[in-house]
Amino acid sequence: MYQFNAQKLAAVAIAQSTEATRYYLNGVCLHGDTAVATDGHILTKAIDQEHTNPPEQAIFPVSKKAITAMKKNTAAKVTFENDVLTVLDETESVLHLEPSKQIDGTFPDYNRVIPDGDFESSLGGFAPDLLIRLSNTAKILITGPLVLTGEDASSPHKVKYVGSSDVMSVIMPMRQ
Repeated sequence: MYQFNAQKLAAVAIAQSTEATRYYLNGVCLHGDTAVATDGHILTKAIDQEHTNPPEQAIFPVSKKAITAMKKNTAAKVTFENDVLTVLDETESVLHLEPSKQIDGTFPDYNRVIPDGDFESSLGGFAPDLLIRLSNTAKILITGPLVLTGEDASSPHKVKYVGSSDVMSVIMPMRQ
């Protein structure tokens, strides 16, 4: 069984892909205390120290309906067991239940694209739809600002969510 904090998983799931050719990105990768998703343009990673999963990676699709259920204040955790995604509240009552068959494939080495350290803020051009998705992620987690940092305008930028140190995203700048 895999499990994760509901709000953090909802924030990560916004970054999952819908592209058929890279099917292994069409879900959230759970690995130990980490959940990560990417569509190749945005990568979001969260850490949940309360729920430690098996050391082997597993990728599960997360629907928009499941994300909506996870965003509720009463949602506490999400479990993946026997091809079923379950959103539970603090009393273990079921808020949402749906099929979620594990995706067979290898998730990319996400740590490779996350910039090291904190960089000075730099200008970069970003697609408006990607910024909207980052904003939707922030709405789940915080009410404060997003902080973008990167080495230069053409490098990936780390996105920090003020008030939520366990969740971060990486956004790729537009190519000229």
